[in-house]
Amino acid sequence: MAFYTAILHLLTSASFLSLYPEEGIVAPIHRSFTGGHLARLLIPIMIASITLLGLFTMKISQRLFPGFGEVFLMGMTASLTIIVVILASDELNRIDEKRSEYQRDLLEAQKFFRDVVENLAEAVAVFDHEGNIIYRNSAMKKLGIMDLPRPSSGGEPVMIERMKVGDGHYTGWMVPRFSDGKFTGYIVSLTDITDLMGIQRSLESTVGERDALLAEVHHRVKNNLQIIMSLLNIQAMNASEEAREVLRDAQSRVRAMAILHETIYDSGNFTGVDMGSFITRLIERLVSAYGVYGIHFQVDADVRVNLETAIPLGLLINEAVTNSIRHAFPSGEGSITVTMESDGLLYLRVEDDGTGMEGVPDGTVGLSLMRALADQLEGELEIESDQGTAVSLRFRELEYMKRT
Repeated sequence: MAFYTAILHLLTSASFLSLYPEEGIVAPIHRSFTGGHLARLLIPIMIASITLLGLFTMKISQRLFPGFGEVFLMGMTASLTIIVVILASDELNRIDEKRSEYQRDLLEAQKFFRDVVENLAEAVAVFDHEGNIIYRNSAMKKLGIMDLPRPSSGGEPVMIERMKVGDGHYTGWMVPRFSDGKFTGYIVSLTDITDLMGIQRSLESTVGERDALLAEVHHRVKNNLQIIMSLLNIQAMNASEEAREVLRDAQSRVRAMAILHETIYDSGNFTGVDMGSFITRLIERLVSAYGVYGIHFQVDADVRVNLETAIPLGLLINEAVTNSIRHAFPSGEGSITVTMESDGLLYLRVEDDGTGMEGVPDGTVGLSLMRALADQLEGELEIESDQGTAVSLRFRELEYMKRT
């Protein structure tokens, strides 16, 4: 009986000590193991031990004194209950503390994001699946928008390209919201583009004025060149044959520049010259001027160059093609090929299948002009005369030089 009484006293003492788990001799156990693996391991062991010990006590209670087993079992059960409640209460306290901490963090996060959304320059609104407004930030409230077209529930955001609200213009997105795959509404964000549209209109007006001015300049330059050509033609009527030939060459060079401006004016693009179109037009005018309808021309020049490069290049092409037309075909028949390509550098080649030349003549106006133009283009000019004549030039596109 003394053994069972000692056990009962021991369990009762442990129960009372557990009433103050953070003090006394149970403090180390509380700090280290409360709510941990050891506590979860001891509780079922204690329950099993008390149950078995109680059943054994009830079996031998008749030998001791009636009722002792029931009293012993009730005492140990009460002790275990107290310990379990304390352990569970402590763990629940910890859960409550964490829940309170998480709740504070959640409230702070909600307040933070609400402050951010409220102070956004963009107007933001949240709608439910029926199109009713759930939330509007300050910017959206100022707009006074209460209803918007509903996006499809297919899951793809819909762009609002432009929306007029009062005197302002807005653009934005309508983004569907989903929960567990079910459409629950959508979020609308609008950005004020009124100032941007004003700037755009101003830029469009400026660009239009610039294009009109450039077109007028090119048109006037072309007309002035046509006048110069007419004056040269009039001057040639009463000139000697030698002077007429010189004037015709000058007229051909002026014509090349006029065709260049005509090509730019007709294309409407003042940033560069389509060399294929220019060379084709140049050859058509040369054929008409010299009446060489038996000569076949082939042009392969899918290259675009800036104006700084196009003018000297056009004059050089005019000079090379004119020389071939005038000197390469005594019979009036043959072919001239003009090719131009770009591979980092620009490459021009004008070749004919005419009679060729016995050596490259020096001192002629045409050749001197081609070499001067090649120097202006910072290129390397080569002239070959073997079963025809070929003029080739490798060069880089010139950079625009600001005029003073």
